[in-house]
Amino acid sequence: MRAHGDRQREKIIVLFVTVSECSCLRLASNSEPEPAHPPAWMYCTAPGCPPVGDDKESEAAKDTGAPQEFWSSSNNCRLRYALDSLGKGNVSFTVLGGSATAGAGLEDGELNWFQRFERLVNASNTATTFNNAAQGGTESFWGASMMDSIAGDADVLFWEYAINDVKGASTGRPMESPESMRQGIEFFIRKGLQLPSRPALVFVYLYDAAGHYDSHSFHSTALTNQNPVIKKFADAGADILIIPVAEAMRDNVDEMNNHHPGPRAHTDIAQLVWNEMQLAAANTRQACSPKEYEPSAAAAVKSPVGLDVASDSFLDKLQRMNSLSGTPILPRFGKSSFKTDACKLIEGGPEHAYNCSEVVLDIFGKEEPVRADRKIGYDIPLCTGDRFLRVKLDGVATEYSSGAVGIHAGGGEYHQNAWSHEIRVRVDDQEPVTLRSSSAPPFDKVFNNWIPLGVRHNSSQVLTLTFCMPEENATGNWQDLVWSPFHNGGGRLDWISVFTDTPI
Repeated sequence: MRAHGDRQREKIIVLFVTVSECSCLRLASNSEPEPAHPPAWMYCTAPGCPPVGDDKESEAAKDTGAPQEFWSSSNNCRLRYALDSLGKGNVSFTVLGGSATAGAGLEDGELNWFQRFERLVNASNTATTFNNAAQGGTESFWGASMMDSIAGDADVLFWEYAINDVKGASTGRPMESPESMRQGIEFFIRKGLQLPSRPALVFVYLYDAAGHYDSHSFHSTALTNQNPVIKKFADAGADILIIPVAEAMRDNVDEMNNHHPGPRAHTDIAQLVWNEMQLAAANTRQACSPKEYEPSAAAAVKSPVGLDVASDSFLDKLQRMNSLSGTPILPRFGKSSFKTDACKLIEGGPEHAYNCSEVVLDIFGKEEPVRADRKIGYDIPLCTGDRFLRVKLDGVATEYSSGAVGIHAGGGEYHQNAWSHEIRVRVDDQEPVTLRSSSAPPFDKVFNNWIPLGVRHNSSQVLTLTFCMPEENATGNWQDLVWSPFHNGGGRLDWISVFTDTPI
């Protein structure tokens, strides 16, 4: 594991350092004027190398928001392969994150950090794809559960969930527990390492919405709690780079919009991320292709990482299952195999004869003039008139012995985009059940309802779910900060993910 230590601020003329066979200590240098982001000391863990030190941050760091370290895996060969391939073929960069990366707080014409990053990379390269799949109000467990449809694949997968993994304060949600933060990051890493191209993982750590930016420290509670989990995956062979953005933020606190960075900060974050990626790649001796990296990624996925997930019986089952997701949220860079339509009983027609048509998708469920993270959903009608939203999970294996479907019903409270009313659900031809939102296991803001799946053997029927809202006039209008696409009690299905114990 390499750790970026103290940043050297003086001009460097020439300096080369070699220690033992593993070249554990390296210092990048040049005779040019000092760059905007100066070179850094690099360490690694390998036989004969100096120890990195205790994985746990000091109590002082936790209490005072002391500077947090940049660090990377001892081998960033997958990252180097991606950067070495720039200009030679298509390289895909994808980011999953929250509202800051989606552009919240910026005005028209201002670029978020990932757009700035694209400009830096494309200054000398072509045939490169940049996919920004960030969505406001989402976090690591959402990113993990929706990765197949939202991200699809990547050569480098970026993570930016530091604010939302902690929540609290101006996010409008209760602060998460340390266990929840660790559980979310474990799910994210496991899912990320299983994407087809086995991407390098770059974690761009912002700060807490609870106010660490007030003291200009920009300390991340998420990083403090998630560091031990991430380091275990790195030690097991995953290609990982950790980038706290504090030094890009401290001179830009005056332009922050609530807890969102301003335009200058986005520019500095992009430069910091690009510099650190190049530094990590340059300090890796040899590149490795997705195929060459696959055994290391697979070993890391299988590696046990602590007890935070395993000790929760529900989450432990989920992490061992295959999953497939679907959502109308755009942009979407993966593929959803779910077929969704809205149905209504044909009056005077044959028994159980329905007219089904495409679901309305053009009504936003959360919109502000200054935010770019607007959401749409599959509209769920009222149950009156025998109407329902039908979702056919075409990509789900027909045979399994256990499983669960997680759904997020949206609308409702404006700030949290939560739903506080009842929803009626039918699985296949079973009797419908009426559920109330948020009566869910952990991560209930990601999936505010969980539907258990019974045993299915040799069923020729595609797994089908139907939804309707039984409470008429349960919600108000937009001015009441409570919203319904039907303005009379109907809601939205924002996203859905099915977990089964058979291959999907």
